[in-house]
Amino acid sequence: MSKQTIISLPSISGINVLFNRWKLINIDLTMSQFYSFLQNPSPEREIFLELNCAETSMEIGNVIIKQLMPK
Repeated sequence: MSKQTIISLPSISGINVLFNRWKLINIDLTMSQFYSFLQNPSPEREIFLELNCAETSMEIGNVIIKQLMPK
């Protein structure tokens, strides 16, 4: 039996810092809408996270945990 790797959803710290940055271009939107933005993969989300977050990864067994924090 081969070992399968599982990639978990990203763990994001500093959510208030990221929300404030997101609000600079999404003035009328709420924290709830920000969470929805983060939960749904999109090119816009990937660009936002790439520009605003540092990334580390940790492997526990066959699970890879991606951790993001504000730059």
